Amino acid sequence: MTQPADSAQFSRKVSAELRRRGIIVLLMIALLLGGVFVAFFGSVFIFTQPITEAGSTFLSALRAEDYPGAYRLLTGDFQERVDSPTGLRTLITEADAMPVIWSVNFRQIINSVAELGGNLTTTSGVQHSVRLQLRREDGEWRVADYSLLEADGAGSN
Repeated sequence: MTQPADSAQFSRKVSAELRRRGIIVLLMIALLLGGVFVAFFGSVFIFTQPITEAGSTFLSALRAEDYPGAYRLLTGDFQERVDSPTGLRTLITEADAMPVIWSVNFRQIINSVAELGGNLTTTSGVQHSVRLQLRREDGEWRVADYSLLEADGAGSN
């Protein structure tokens, strides 16, 4: 009559071993998925870092009132539209678009065109949503457009 007891004990051992192996397999899958997640999102930031730096360099030049430096960061088309560093200064001051503080919360690159989006506060204290469009020109990311939109809720009663 010891055979059913031995069979039950064997069954428990097999069951415990299968559970242990199942947990190990689940942990390995979780580690693999975690690695893929980190690699994917890490690569997004690595590939978009140059456009973020180009946009930040442009906004920093504007904040420092370095209009010749900011003008050099524009695409040829944008340079033609503003005509000169003086024209850029006029555009920025008349539009109350002089940045003081900004943050980037959206990055996108499609071929040789990139877009940055975020929030920006001007010297007058007005908060805006900002959009920078950048294009690859002469091997560098250059600003092709600079747009400010009224921030959500701003100006509403």
